[in-house]
Amino acid sequence: MAPPGSIREVGNALIMRGDIPEFHTHHLPAYSVAFHLKGAAKVEWKRGAKYREFTSKPGTFSVVSGDGLNAFRCVGMVETLNLAITPDQLARIAEREGLPAPDSLVLTETHEDFSREINLLGQSFASLLLSPHTTSVLYAETLWTQITLQLLWKYSSLPNQGEAPYERLSDARIRRVIDYLQDALGQEIRLTELAGMVDLSPSHFLTAFKKGTGKTPYRYLTELRMSRACELLRNPHNSILGVALAVGFSSQSHFTSTFTRFMKVTPSSYRTEVLGLRSDDPG
Repeated sequence: MAPPGSIREVGNALIMRGDIPEFHTHHLPAYSVAFHLKGAAKVEWKRGAKYREFTSKPGTFSVVSGDGLNAFRCVGMVETLNLAITPDQLARIAEREGLPAPDSLVLTETHEDFSREINLLGQSFASLLLSPHTTSVLYAETLWTQITLQLLWKYSSLPNQGEAPYERLSDARIRRVIDYLQDALGQEIRLTELAGMVDLSPSHFLTAFKKGTGKTPYRYLTELRMSRACELLRNPHNSILGVALAVGFSSQSHFTSTFTRFMKVTPSSYRTEVLGLRSDDPG
């Protein structure tokens, strides 16, 4: 299953389903990070003299280097999220975050790890790929950045970083970001763009913004969009599709599902309750 185009821009990601009864070989110029989502299967992996045999289980992930010819087979039906992260990407992120990267930055190979935080991030990313709607690039970039940083902090040749440091945002800097979000509700907003407004790296910005507002930028933006949508829905001359487009959604169905999740009522039902009118628009 191929990911939506907006998610492909964030990272090379793919959902795979099924089994591989015969050994499959690949040689990629990247690390392969596999999050096991559903099913259980016996997996055999080998590269040169290295050989591992393990049982794939939901809630675990594996990291395999692309250096050399990898071969693996999987007996049993499973569903996995597979991310490819290149050494250049790791080096750029480490430099951007001010991490003390050694001359040779590598990820540690691991199989079936149970790190709860990384697996939750992987499951959230998989939900984006499986969504039938066009998803937010801001949310995808947030998850991609957090996954990569967790791997750098816990599964790389870097010294143990512990908890990520963050810079506290002043009220004026937070206000600058919030004002921009309010003015750009109908646009696609990127994490790097918001972080650059306050001269922080994306990961430091995520932490600082949440410390300052109690919410992630994606959550804050979505709530602003829902608030504005409620205002627009009070005007019976605004179609639901027009409202969806005005607050940054590319389809009415995606807007309806998000609005219903946040407001516990469909857009058309909300309009009916507020105005006492019937909407001809499907909600």
